[in-house]
Amino acid sequence: GAQAGDEQLPYAAAVAQAHGIAHVVASLDELLAFDLDAVVNLLPGPDHFAASKRILESGRHLVTEKPITRTLAEADELLDIADRMALYVVSAPADMLASEWRQ
Repeated sequence: GAQAGDEQLPYAAAVAQAHGIAHVVASLDELLAFDLDAVVNLLPGPDHFAASKRILESGRHLVTEKPITRTLAEADELLDIADRMALYVVSAPADMLASEWRQ
């Protein structure tokens, strides 16, 4: 699935249909209602911590972009939650899809 703000839902639904994506959701709550093992957090940097914390607290592994959070204390908190719940946190480099990484 993909997440889109309410104003983007019609566009997101059209793109999803064109690419065979089964679900479009308007919120993290809707996304977390699905039976998922992991969630990729691609929200803007200032929103990373709160969303990542909710993802981990819901029992899902987390994949996020760099920087993982805005502060070391926030990063430590996320890693503490992950450790406590035996979850993985992966912070992907922003250029992970560049050609040199695909080989």
